[in-house]
Amino acid sequence: EFCAPEDTLSPVLQDIARKHSADFSGVLRSGGYVMIRGPFFEGRKYDKKFLASTGAKAVGMSVLPEACICALYEGVEVLGLAFITNDDSETHSHEANLEAAHIASFGLSQFLTGVIGSL
Repeated sequence: EFCAPEDTLSPVLQDIARKHSADFSGVLRSGGYVMIRGPFFEGRKYDKKFLASTGAKAVGMSVLPEACICALYEGVEVLGLAFITNDDSETHSHEANLEAAHIASFGLSQFLTGVIGSL
């Protein structure tokens, strides 16, 4: 029961998400995602520079393991979405991330409603 992360995401579901990107006032981007084990953020001094050098466009503690588990089941299509709250240089905290999510929650809700409505 193994799979490669790049084989987990459905191109059809990605296209649906792209079509609804105008519903969200944020920015919808595709790119390489790296998972680090939580519950801690990547370090600013070394981790962020190293991960960026691999071509990673986003780093998080989740999404990837869940997507890989779901993709193991026949007939299940997976769309991985991650809400990114900070860039690769700024200092951040759990509280700051929650605030960023709160500010974007209405637009994010509209985006997700559109994607789900298209399924």
